[in-house]
Amino acid sequence: MTSQRSTSSVLYYQRMKDFAQALFRSVVPTILLVLLTGGVVLDVLITEGLEEDFDELMIAKALGLIALAEDGDDGVEMENYEVTLPNYALAENAEYFQLVNDSGKALINSASLSYWEDSGHPFPGLNERDNQALLSVTLPDGRPGRLLRKRFVPRLDYDEDGAFGFPLEMDAQFLDFPGEPGIIRIQQLVEPDNKPITIERQPLTLQLAVGRASLDSLLYKVHSVLLLTGLSIMLVIVLLARRSINKAVKPLRVMAVELHDIDEQRFNERLRTDSNVNELHDLAQSVNVLLGRVDAAFERERRFSGDVAHELRTPLAELRTLLDVTERWPDDPAIKQTFSTDVRDVTDRMQRIVETLLQLSRSEQGFDLLINCQDLTELVRHCAGKLEQAAQDKRITLQVHMTDTAIGCIGLDQWQSICGNLMENAVEYATEGSQVDIELKPATDGLIQFSVTNQTSNLTESDLDNMFERLWQKDTSRTSSLHSGLGLALVRSCAKQIGGEVKATLSQDKLTILVVAPALA
Repeated sequence: MTSQRSTSSVLYYQRMKDFAQALFRSVVPTILLVLLTGGVVLDVLITEGLEEDFDELMIAKALGLIALAEDGDDGVEMENYEVTLPNYALAENAEYFQLVNDSGKALINSASLSYWEDSGHPFPGLNERDNQALLSVTLPDGRPGRLLRKRFVPRLDYDEDGAFGFPLEMDAQFLDFPGEPGIIRIQQLVEPDNKPITIERQPLTLQLAVGRASLDSLLYKVHSVLLLTGLSIMLVIVLLARRSINKAVKPLRVMAVELHDIDEQRFNERLRTDSNVNELHDLAQSVNVLLGRVDAAFERERRFSGDVAHELRTPLAELRTLLDVTERWPDDPAIKQTFSTDVRDVTDRMQRIVETLLQLSRSEQGFDLLINCQDLTELVRHCAGKLEQAAQDKRITLQVHMTDTAIGCIGLDQWQSICGNLMENAVEYATEGSQVDIELKPATDGLIQFSVTNQTSNLTESDLDNMFERLWQKDTSRTSSLHSGLGLALVRSCAKQIGGEVKATLSQDKLTILVVAPALA
């Protein structure tokens, strides 16, 4: 038995382990997926932010170049940019720019472009994805880079000996890219008369190309940090989740093993309730309450089986005695005369026990039909009338208190068992010469109240909890030949079947049993 119990415990432990793994597989992947999604979104947002900052820096550089571009007497020129902006004059890791007109002709090239004229990597032209102002390209030196294209009208600066015959200055103007190609006409007020004139200007496009190695390096570091951080967090989550789930499931494993070890001989054992988790503590307490009920039910069944055997053993012993006496003195006329009567009395007692048990079983299982009774008062009078002779023999007065108004109820057969058993018990156990009060109150709030009160001298308060148990008798020697201790158990079962309840109270040696049940609607 011990070996089988140990094997079963191991199997239960393995099943709980499988439960923990299933819980882990259902929870952790979801957490990891959410974390992975958040990491990807964060990486995309950071990448976009860094690229936007890089592009903003390129725009700032383009504005600086545009500020240096000037359309003067000698045409478009950018003076001394090699000094102020040396990045555009280097041979290695240089930055590049080019000023082109709408026809694509290069007017000015940065000095850095001269080092790579024969490199096989020409400077991107306007015809390459010409609808995009910002795009990724390959630089003339073969490095990956970003290209910014800005369309504008350069700053105008003519002296009085210039083409217009008077000094003329005009700030640079920015245009949309790619825009419509062609000459742009601009009106300008000329001092000193502030006379407006129309000036035709040729738009130019600045193409600025910058290597993105620094940006790519930064993005690589960001991706690496996010990846390593994400993997580390995932690993920590997996380890912590596995540990937490195992720790949370451990009480369930212990509870499962303890429950499995409880068999029909060990219902008095209880689960431990020392868990720090409120839900598990409540679960263990609920299971312990259930075990208590099962233990009490098994104890009642064991006691019931013994009581039934005892009840049947007495009449069977009487039958055996009658047969032995008849066999020993077969010709005794007195024995012959009483034999049949004695046998009939014994078999009638056994039959009453068996029939009451069957009736109790049907009632507890709900097999009896619920037939409406139109007048419960008539049923009470009928049951009381059947006991008048038995009451007179014990000089007991039966007092019936009820109105003449008909009271409808549910469950004719059930009420007949309730009234008959309560009245018979009251007459049987009432003190000789006392009074038995039978009261039936009209329906109040849809409920009927029926009570039977009798004088008693040998009951205590502790007996009230046991008197509705099957085969319970105050006389443990069970010498009564008329009662088997099933009547009150049948009363309680019938009351429950019709939706009512039964209560017993003891006051000044008077026992009152009250039945409250629904009236007929």
